[in-house]
Amino acid sequence: MCSQHIDIDPAALLLIDLQQELFRKRIPIYRADALLDNVVLLSDRARRAGHPVVYVQHSNQGALKTGSDGWQLHPRLTPRPGDLSIHKQHDSAFHDTPLKEMQGKPLKAA
Repeated sequence: MCSQHIDIDPAALLLIDLQQELFRKRIPIYRADALLDNVVLLSDRARRAGHPVVYVQHSNQGALKTGSDGWQLHPRLTPRPGDLSIHKQHDSAFHDTPLKEMQGKPLKAA
């Protein structure tokens, strides 16, 4: 669940499931380096434009257990002050998280 009070701006960058374990799977992420380059570029652009960057991390009782090495964001991704973090336990980032309620509302870190 979300550890911060959040309101959503109509434009936000959602970065979903970019955790270390997902980059170590037997079937690799297609063009992982290019994907990460684009995520870093888009994150920087969103911040410069004043749009929130929201990291959504999946957790489960396996390799993505909250706080484990596999659960951590990929090392190339470094949240900055003002970025938001949401934890999910279902495939959908909107199921049982604050994202559904935040759609169409301003987003600010408290």
